[in-house]
Amino acid sequence: MTPHVPLPIGSAAAAAPCPSRSDHAHRNHGASSIAYTFENRDTAAVRRVRQRVRAFLTDREVPDCVLDDVLLVLSELLTNAFLHARPPAVLRVSCVDRLAVGIEVSDGGPRLTAHAPASHEEHGRGVEIIAALCASHGSFSHDEGMVRWARVGCGQPDAAQNTDR
Repeated sequence: MTPHVPLPIGSAAAAAPCPSRSDHAHRNHGASSIAYTFENRDTAAVRRVRQRVRAFLTDREVPDCVLDDVLLVLSELLTNAFLHARPPAVLRVSCVDRLAVGIEVSDGGPRLTAHAPASHEEHGRGVEIIAALCASHGSFSHDEGMVRWARVGCGQPDAAQNTDR
């Protein structure tokens, strides 16, 4: 199997699905990035991947102020792909530098329909969480589904940029 080389976060070219087995890691040792492909909706895999991504970013000396936010945003994006989209889901994490990390989740679509959650609902606030924690975030569609991406880093601007296309 050829390793997957993640492209820059938010890149439309990064939308091509990566063929692999479920919950399989693809490492690009020349760059600070990692990718996982999930052929099934496996919400239990989110915890496993969070542990692996934590170790990956800790090895790259990413500080806790970035690491904790990355893991929460990763959980939101990946869980949404598992719950609301068709497989496969592909997670890419790129360590831009010690203080900035990109996260990208590609799925098989369809695009989620946005609705404001009622005050008593436990779900439906992922976009607000992502907007609060990220320097920028967005989404774009491609022939085989949807990509949602985010960039987390220390010293972010007060207002997050959303670049949905």
